[in-house]
Amino acid sequence: MTYKINIINHTNKKKLSFIQNTWNIKHDCKSKFSLIINKNRIELKNHSIICKNNIWVEFNYKKMKLYEYDKKIKMIQAIGIKKNIFPNILDATTGLGKDAFIFFSHGCHVTMVERNPIISILLYDGLKRSYKDNNIKNLIKQRMHLIYNTSFNINKFNIKQPDVIYLDPMFPKIKKKALSKKTIRTIQDIVGYDTDSDLLLSKCISFAIKRVVVKRPKQSYHLANIKPHHIIKTKKHRFDIYVK
Repeated sequence: MTYKINIINHTNKKKLSFIQNTWNIKHDCKSKFSLIINKNRIELKNHSIICKNNIWVEFNYKKMKLYEYDKKIKMIQAIGIKKNIFPNILDATTGLGKDAFIFFSHGCHVTMVERNPIISILLYDGLKRSYKDNNIKNLIKQRMHLIYNTSFNINKFNIKQPDVIYLDPMFPKIKKKALSKKTIRTIQDIVGYDTDSDLLLSKCISFAIKRVVVKRPKQSYHLANIKPHHIIKTKKHRFDIYVK
């Protein structure tokens, strides 16, 4: 399937050709989204939203230290990260990679899986730029990897079977307030909603070694109506934990 988006290229034709061929995207000047390929990074712009900043992925040393020192993050507890326990994690619905980078910052090996080509390009670019940071590049190369695919194919990936699979499906549109953040609105517009999450949960439960962790809105239903073994709540969300 070919994905169409307005492409603004400020680099050489070789880089443009690589991106178009790898992710099978084509230029469409009528698209409300623009993929802006600059020399220093790749950005996403949503023309339907008035926003000063475009969207890009950043994996850097400063962020790693910020997340590393925050020991109160509920998702760390949900994943099962403890002193000297660093599970191998597969992030099955990576998005812009914030949660994956939090897991990495706490010492885990993380495989990011993203099926949307545009979001995958942003993740790829974020990883590639992190390789230039001497403070973090070796750790990133060792412990963070990206797969452009659907997680429905996880049993076909050439990877080590993960201890934990993390699922953060795109939340359903309930109220306009849920769309207040412009970045979230853009991701929702470009990715859509994960209507197949119920089926994906069963796939992940059968593949994970130790547990599957699902991030959900606090008042929403359990995926596939499967009751989790444990629940960890935050102010706005909860983590449903399915233990193998």
